[in-house]
Amino acid sequence: MANVVVGMNRFYLFHISMLFAGAALGIPALVSAITGEQSISIVLQAAGGCGIAVGAIYEVFSKDPAEFTVGKYTVWTLVLAALLIVLGGAIRLVS
Repeated sequence: MANVVVGMNRFYLFHISMLFAGAALGIPALVSAITGEQSISIVLQAAGGCGIAVGAIYEVFSKDPAEFTVGKYTVWTLVLAALLIVLGGAIRLVS
């Protein structure tokens, strides 16, 4: 039973990290594209980042957390990557 609870927590941690990483990449690019800064790289970043965020939301609502099989080191690597992406975006906003 305890293993299922740990797996469920990793499931949500993994997908919430994906959501934050996707949003931190996609939203600024989407805003740039909407405000008139048009380039293929901005459009691709907006589509990719928003796609990651939407995919993470879909997975949370459509999958069973008890069947989550991604290892703990992979989850923590993604959490660290998401934190770095969000931190980088925050620093870019401030400066």
